[in-house]
Amino acid sequence: MKITGNVRLKPDTNEMLREISAVRKKQLKQVNTNQDIVAELIAKAFKRECK
Repeated sequence: MKITGNVRLKPDTNEMLREISAVRKKQLKQVNTNQDIVAELIAKAFKRECK
């Protein structure tokens, strides 16, 4: 969704966009932490296999 400078949004629309971007950031963080957890589990399993 592109917003040009000459378009005036209603305050509630701006707030909604802010909330949406905040949710997206949270989701990105969630994905990163899930990947970290999976990588950790794989590393642990790999270490066990190597011993």
